[in-house]
Amino acid sequence: MHWGSATRGVTFDDAEHIAFIQRYPAYRDPYLSAHLHLVKDRLFCSGAINTRTHRAGNLKLLLLTHNLNLEGAPLFLLEYATYMTKEAGCSLHILASQDGPLRSAYENLGAQITIVDAGPLYAAPDQSIFNERLSNIAQSIDWKQVDLVICNTVVSFWGVHLARLADKPSLFYIHESTSIFRFFEQMLRLELHQLVSDAFSQTTNALFLCAATQAYYVDHNRSNNFRLVPSWIQIEKIEQFRSSQTRAALRRKHGFQDHEIIIANIGTVCERKGQHIFVRAIQHFNRKYSSDAPVRFVMVGARPGIYLDLLKGDIANLKLPNVTLVPETREVFDFFLLADLFVCSSFEESFPRVIMEAMVFRTPIITTDVHGIADILGQRQEGYLVKPGDVAGLSQMMHLCLTKERSGRSLTPTAYSKALRFYDYHKVLPHHVALARAAVLEYQ
Repeated sequence: MHWGSATRGVTFDDAEHIAFIQRYPAYRDPYLSAHLHLVKDRLFCSGAINTRTHRAGNLKLLLLTHNLNLEGAPLFLLEYATYMTKEAGCSLHILASQDGPLRSAYENLGAQITIVDAGPLYAAPDQSIFNERLSNIAQSIDWKQVDLVICNTVVSFWGVHLARLADKPSLFYIHESTSIFRFFEQMLRLELHQLVSDAFSQTTNALFLCAATQAYYVDHNRSNNFRLVPSWIQIEKIEQFRSSQTRAALRRKHGFQDHEIIIANIGTVCERKGQHIFVRAIQHFNRKYSSDAPVRFVMVGARPGIYLDLLKGDIANLKLPNVTLVPETREVFDFFLLADLFVCSSFEESFPRVIMEAMVFRTPIITTDVHGIADILGQRQEGYLVKPGDVAGLSQMMHLCLTKERSGRSLTPTAYSKALRFYDYHKVLPHHVALARAAVLEYQ
């Protein structure tokens, strides 16, 4: 009879997990079926998985994205495209509704880039006009150079119809944890919402990064083609950055003092990400808690607009001198490394990359407990969770986390260990390559 944990206790040494993964990075049990996969420490069988997908060869991909900005979903697609090109030998054609700073990165991959105005599609008064305008876009594409259409985010739903028009398979990656009606209420005529619903049943596979996001669309799963897929982070890239930089140098670079405690909220400044709650939590923190060192709150991702203007007004009215706003930047890694604490105040997320980035940077994490975030972090295991919109709770948790860090009871080793085990780019992306190849094989 074996009594589990009798001698070692109920905890584990993060260093052992990390050392094993670093020594055997590509290890897979040769006796474990490829049809079995691990979900929260339990094995599940997926009998429909094609395990001989290499037969599809090097694919020609058409990738749809709503823009080429420095945002989570476009960056997700860029990393996907990078792996598909460099590791899986795919060729790329990017179809974007808006140009942006990521264009050069795609060009470096040898991708053909086409900017299309999708506005007329969303403004179509009826389905007949929608189909006519979609046909015009289809005529601009050389379909002989396309094996598979990848639609990134629900706003690219029209890509599924585009693929169907050209008799091509498609994959539909969904990042939005919201209903079709709520998302398209102001964007698309109500009678055209059915086109979005149809995209979920007509795509080869609709792919979700977490069950909480999938739950919003379960009523549209009429073809039993929904799949949960893992997300990823480029751990190697972050490690290279960490080894080449120091916190002190980065603080000097951005005008911060070495002795300051820096709490960073990193992500595009918008209502969905709840920075207005963060501002009020700062007021509560300043009033209630004292510290030997000055505390500075930094919001990275300040995009000009009405919401940013309102935030600036709140900061001025609440008299918060220790708040710094940083515009959207390519140097976001700087702020993960120079910060003492990372905060995510979002009301709506799917599987946010900023959380995974903070885990790899070993930056202590406080985040709202919304949607897929709870799948990434356990409460007081890899980070600290608070309810969205809870001003006092967020303030108290920031104070608690700083106290724990000072006492040496950090959760960052556990968070880093989990990122290595589950979210490493080189472990996760082969699964996405297999999905793409399987979609092509099944469609033939």
